[in-house]
Amino acid sequence: MDKIFGKHQKNKVLRITLFFGIILIVAIGAFRFFNLKNFIGDKIGSFSKKSSEIQNTNTEKSKTASCTRTTRLENKPQYDRALSLIAERYEVWEKSPGLNTFPSQLTNCIKIVESDVRASQKVEGYFEFNGEEIKDNYFPIYVDKDYSYSDDIVNALLLVHEITHVRQYLDLLNGKDNLSCIDKEVEAFFGEWEFSRFQGDETNKSIDLRIKYDEDLNPQLQIIKSINNYIVSQKFVGLVELCKDESSNNPCSKIIDDHQKQMIKEIVVSDDYYQKQCELQ
Repeated sequence: MDKIFGKHQKNKVLRITLFFGIILIVAIGAFRFFNLKNFIGDKIGSFSKKSSEIQNTNTEKSKTASCTRTTRLENKPQYDRALSLIAERYEVWEKSPGLNTFPSQLTNCIKIVESDVRASQKVEGYFEFNGEEIKDNYFPIYVDKDYSYSDDIVNALLLVHEITHVRQYLDLLNGKDNLSCIDKEVEAFFGEWEFSRFQGDETNKSIDLRIKYDEDLNPQLQIIKSINNYIVSQKFVGLVELCKDESSNNPCSKIIDDHQKQMIKEIVVSDDYYQKQCELQ
């Protein structure tokens, strides 16, 4: 994280500027407060066995679980383009610790499986921790068949969320898992939200216009809209106050990220679906 204050200073400034740019919107009334219970009408996430079961399986392996492929698994063109978009951004962001929620190489080991998951599982997409189809360098992500007709940015948003869960699964296998069920979802939603914010000007413009004017907004863009709405509805905290305890080990950029994650967590824990999935009820 220290690099953000060195040669990656521009990235820090950009992230801080964007953060307070979003907060500023509340002053001009561009967003309305929303009911937390309506955070996400269509869910995305992960299905998992107990952590102990997954870890016990890994004791038989001596090597580190990871993605070692140098070329991508074969997928439909629309998903391959989305994976390319993710890999392109993440390869750049790997120079700025904190932006990525997984290594860019992990996109090479992702297999997209279309099915009627919206009807059968009541979700938009999911990754199953310790699923029977998982193999070395092969991690299937299940998405609703309707995403076959979605554009690249929408598919990329969904996949960023799910690939974050794949990385969390690898962490679990490697004994590095330190996140609760809720915090896993928070990290995945945060990664998806961050990915939506750090696109090119034209893509950002397109996302903003769709969120503002689309009458039938795609669930992934609805997620971004909901997070934006909640963040700007909260009490404004100035940069000086927010980062008053920054240090070389806890730079302002990380403090801002943690602050945003906490707000996303407030949304997730209030949602009935995730309360049930994470056994909070």
